[in-house]
Amino acid sequence: MKKRKTIRRKENIINVRGEDLVIVPLKTYRSWCTIPYPGHPKGCSMWNKGKRCIQTTRKMHTFDEFFDRSAPMWFVWIEYDLGAWARKMKERHPDWSERQCRNVLYWQAAEKKRRNKFFEQFIIKRRLKGKYAGITEGFCINVYATCRNAGLILDPIKDIQIVRKIILAAKWKDEIIKSGKYGWKIHIW
Repeated sequence: MKKRKTIRRKENIINVRGEDLVIVPLKTYRSWCTIPYPGHPKGCSMWNKGKRCIQTTRKMHTFDEFFDRSAPMWFVWIEYDLGAWARKMKERHPDWSERQCRNVLYWQAAEKKRRNKFFEQFIIKRRLKGKYAGITEGFCINVYATCRNAGLILDPIKDIQIVRKIILAAKWKDEIIKSGKYGWKIHIW
């Protein structure tokens, strides 16, 4: 029987200060959807297509509207060796392209689940339940720049080898908790 190759996995935590956050204007944040990427010369194929475009169907919010920048924050993330996964897929499917070997459909759901479980354990261990949200994207946060400011350098998407599935643990503003106005889909523990 052939020995299974293991894929490197790691779990990490880093402090984030309020001044580390890079919040971009809403107009800039929305324009990111139109940045071209392979197979999509005009950016996201759902951009501005009515109900299918999340950017145009819901009110967008900035971080400072809901979260307390002065409270302790953390980036909580897991690492996944996508390069090793792609090599493994290439061995199994020699006729596949590099893009097929790295396709998120084959690995991302399991890693998101693992990241969310790690985040939940982090919240429980630190006794932050009910006070903190896990932000995976949105709220006009430039994740790359914020990570860099906090001391975490992310690989460019183009040549990514190690994928980091990140959640920002941020404290709700007290008035938001009291009002109960945090009903959209976001990780709340």
